[in-house]
Amino acid sequence: MLSFPIQGATLALDFSNKGKKTLQLMEDLDTIVKKHGGRVYPAKDARMSASSFQTYFPQWKEFEKHIDPKFSSSFWRRVTLKNQ
Repeated sequence: MLSFPIQGATLALDFSNKGKKTLQLMEDLDTIVKKHGGRVYPAKDARMSASSFQTYFPQWKEFEKHIDPKFSSSFWRRVTLKNQ
């Protein structure tokens, strides 16, 4: 349900965090990836938005049914907006 690999090429990039400028670059790259039906690897991305995650992994709600309700992570709260 949350498998990252799909058909196509994989590209890994590392960027120095220069604050707002870098975050805007990441948002711009997310837009390109979504436009072309790609995915960002969630285990390697510390700032992925809920909107992006839910677009990349549309079966996330099905996966959520299998999570122990006593388990919580900052990642899951961020990408499912459970911290709101």
